[in-house]
Amino acid sequence: MVEQGNSPSAQPPGVFGGPEPREDPGARGEGVYVPPTRPSPLGDSARARTFTTDAIVLRRMDFSEADRILTVLTPYHGKLRLLAKGVRRPGSRMGGHLELFVHAKVQVARGRSLDLVNQAVTVDAHRAVREDIVKAAHAFHIAELVDGFLEENDNHPSVFTLLLDALSGLEEGLDGGATPSPHPLPEGEGTLAPLPLGEAGRRPAGPRTGEGAPSASNLSLLDRQFELHLLGAVGFRPQLTECVFCRAELKPETNGYSVKLGGVLCPDCFASQPSARGILPDALKLLRYLQRTVPTGHMTLAAPDRVLREAEQVLREQMEFALERRLRAADFLRRVSPSSSSPPTLTLPPRGGGD
Repeated sequence: MVEQGNSPSAQPPGVFGGPEPREDPGARGEGVYVPPTRPSPLGDSARARTFTTDAIVLRRMDFSEADRILTVLTPYHGKLRLLAKGVRRPGSRMGGHLELFVHAKVQVARGRSLDLVNQAVTVDAHRAVREDIVKAAHAFHIAELVDGFLEENDNHPSVFTLLLDALSGLEEGLDGGATPSPHPLPEGEGTLAPLPLGEAGRRPAGPRTGEGAPSASNLSLLDRQFELHLLGAVGFRPQLTECVFCRAELKPETNGYSVKLGGVLCPDCFASQPSARGILPDALKLLRYLQRTVPTGHMTLAAPDRVLREAEQVLREQMEFALERRLRAADFLRRVSPSSSSPPTLTLPPRGGGD
């Protein structure tokens, strides 16, 4: 054991194996070894025993006899795993405030292995999302993406806002009763000439199948916009404006898309990339428009099913490549979608007590 004294040689080794440098002994205290400290990314709040934050419940898992382990997204503490004790009991006061997709204000106490939820108050229950199987399937898909792309305690306020806007869009039904527009995409966007998307435009006002009942195409557009902005927020923004390989301008023709390179390829580079796939001009134009527009949770555009399916497949391949796994909720979404014409290729395993 090294005895600390007034001599520099009596100090323990520094973090790189040598003696701790002491350029200003008076400032640090003569003969006192002060180890280097790493500042907390959360500042003073990380040292507090309790803190209060907004949270959206992404998933939950039954634990013990009456408890649940929740995965939540917060604006400034990132993704957290919290233990909610007693919420499965019939008389629990917090149970209703910690359901899936609920936006709540929670008080969290620091714990040894898991932080604990002390109190919870609902800000927005998003009840209509949970009570509609199609809306719930879209919400499960969105929540799976957030859970997959974010690490615990990874601070992403923009992703929290993005998720909140998407859930609000599902909650409000994506009413597309605005005045029809024959050109929903901006003229001369990038280097592509204006390409009509069939009968694309804003959905005209008319009878609806039920209060808050969104069309399948609007829900698909909301998903695609969320996926594009989520990829951008976590560092996987697809390159859609120029060739990702040679940086050449893209022309309104069938180009390629490479998930390995993360963007669109011009026809010449497409031919030299055997792993790339083709992408329709209209699908590329739609993706570029969704990538450049600010997500609001309210999508009123319409596009042909062929274009929507192409955009969905391109982004799904890109996300599964980045996550290195299949998206389970996307298969479930295809099964319950009104426009689904084929069964999913992957069967969801039993939940085993988790959502």
